[in-house]
Amino acid sequence: MAKQYLENSLERNLKISRVEENRYSPNPNSFLKNDVHVEFLDFIDDRVARTYPFVYNPPYNNIVERINGPSVIAVITTKSPRWFYGKETIIRQAAVYEYKK
Repeated sequence: MAKQYLENSLERNLKISRVEENRYSPNPNSFLKNDVHVEFLDFIDDRVARTYPFVYNPPYNNIVERINGPSVIAVITTKSPRWFYGKETIIRQAAVYEYKK
């Protein structure tokens, strides 16, 4: 269910549509011009017994975050629009959403 909420939020707020499992294309009214990719997605929930808060710092990415409760962690990338000539730039954004009880 958390994954569906994330997908709905991405589609609504960024004005993009899902075309594959982790790839979205911008709608005509989106400010984005290139596909958006969900590169990483992790769910911190009650399926694993743990004590909160804890520091989330997996060895496979550069995210370091204090987690206070169940959370969704996502890394999303897209190519930057090229308004000027030059090297292509990838925009990478990590986000942590914690559920409040």
